[in-house]
Amino acid sequence: MSDRLRKWWSSLETQLLLCLWRVSQVMKRPDMSREEVAQCIQDFLEGTGGAYDWDDFTSSEFRDPELESVRKQCIDVYTSFPAANGEGYCNAEGLAELRRLLALLRSQPTSPDP
Repeated sequence: MSDRLRKWWSSLETQLLLCLWRVSQVMKRPDMSREEVAQCIQDFLEGTGGAYDWDDFTSSEFRDPELESVRKQCIDVYTSFPAANGEGYCNAEGLAELRRLLALLRSQPTSPDP
């Protein structure tokens, strides 16, 4: 491979990686507040959320580290507290963990927007 072609290929790879990084940043949810996350968990627990709300919540990263931690804990509930016979998202202990996360979110004061 010629030096010129090698440089072009390297530049193309760099641009592609930068593009993928930008897309990953855009896909992070910057706009949900602590209360909106709490409401999403409550809707899931009560079965009142939309058909894809829980999937949207658990599959999109948050820029806010606190909300991202809560999202990851909600995902961990699925594997740490498996539902009997694969029916449902989790067992009773998992539901209790989701309720604990909900209470934690609602017990902390919301921080003012910058």
